[in-house]
Amino acid sequence: MASLRTGAESMQPFEYFKYRYYEKWLDGISQFFVDRGLCDAKELATLTEHYRAHPDAPLPAHPTRH
Repeated sequence: MASLRTGAESMQPFEYFKYRYYEKWLDGISQFFVDRGLCDAKELATLTEHYRAHPDAPLPAHPTRH
């Protein structure tokens, strides 16, 4: 999907070369979800911090949004 690629390609050059390939894609996909209203940036940041602190924590059984 071309719109998923936009996030990585629109990064500033210094930021683009600062991150590894999959980090760029993850950032682009995350922004895609935020832009489409599937999650908000604060929710994403909170969950990211949680799973960084607890990498073995189970994933949610179902999405929190309906």
